[in-house]
Amino acid sequence: MRDLVNDAREMGITVYPPNINLSEWFFTVPDEKTLQFGLGAIKGMGQNIAEDIINERNRNGSFIDIFDLAARVPSVNRKTLEQLVRAGAFDPLDENRGMLFDNIPNAISAAQSIAASVGQASLFADENGQDERIVNWVSAEPWSAKRKFAEEREAFGFALTGMAFDSYRKEAEKGTIPFSRLREGKDHVAVAGQLIESRVILGKRGKFAIATISDGAQTLDVFVYGDVYDRYRTSLQPDEVLFFKGRGRMDKMTKKMSLTADEVMTIDQWRSSQGITTEITVNNSFDIKQIERVLKKYATSGDVIGSSVTISLGLAGNGLRCDQVWLDFKVPPSDELRAEVGKLAGVQKVSFRHQ
Repeated sequence: MRDLVNDAREMGITVYPPNINLSEWFFTVPDEKTLQFGLGAIKGMGQNIAEDIINERNRNGSFIDIFDLAARVPSVNRKTLEQLVRAGAFDPLDENRGMLFDNIPNAISAAQSIAASVGQASLFADENGQDERIVNWVSAEPWSAKRKFAEEREAFGFALTGMAFDSYRKEAEKGTIPFSRLREGKDHVAVAGQLIESRVILGKRGKFAIATISDGAQTLDVFVYGDVYDRYRTSLQPDEVLFFKGRGRMDKMTKKMSLTADEVMTIDQWRSSQGITTEITVNNSFDIKQIERVLKKYATSGDVIGSSVTISLGLAGNGLRCDQVWLDFKVPPSDELRAEVGKLAGVQKVSFRHQ
């Protein structure tokens, strides 16, 4: 299916994810330049449940949210709602998939309460006798791009709306070469991409892996042999953004370039190897002790390579910085650290600065 979607996009066709208020069971073509995913494209979606959703929508109008869907379509269960959220079917109503996903148990519980209250309308009516909705939203963090695309993989077998590598593309350009510039030879080069799949093969000399990575435009096979495979096999996880160092090789049968890897690094490890500084920009309301407390949870020790940390006071309006402070320990330049520090009072921005 991924290849068909890519072909459609190359032809200039806009591909829309499933939509709880528009999608039929099969794909539909609203016009010659648009393709609408059907509910049947979602893994685990039964046709009977999908038809129940479509029939209820046709009879009584569009759905408002996950609570409304669960209440109006009794055949919808928790797994169905999870897959619909993963697929982005509620995005036109609410793009916060993290909050929708965390509220699925409440939506199911509310639907069960409504089903049990048939004939007891007074329990669910306001003072004027009008029916009230049983809605009890809990707050939740939005999914990161990485989480979003990983969840889409659970729904479709691939990420439909993008790829995690998009968020790191510019950063990956520093110190790596494009796939198209890879040549056969003894020179060591570095490439980066998102792991699409990893096949483990038992060869004459033991296990090795063929890791297929993508930069969004092209794919590249990376061969990870012997000791290198043993050392880095736990890093070869689907959807991970990975950096490979090695030598180019030409496959005599396919006439395609590939890479034989000597080293595999995650995005955090790559940043550390590039001498990146973690820069925290704050305003006058920041609390240095609070920032240090969070950073020390991540602090590296021993031979582990980490990133230096600076704290800079941002001057509102003119973009200048002053009162730069260097902390006396190092941290891994990770997205998790950036997200946690970024929530602290007074922190304006957390960035990774290349030397």
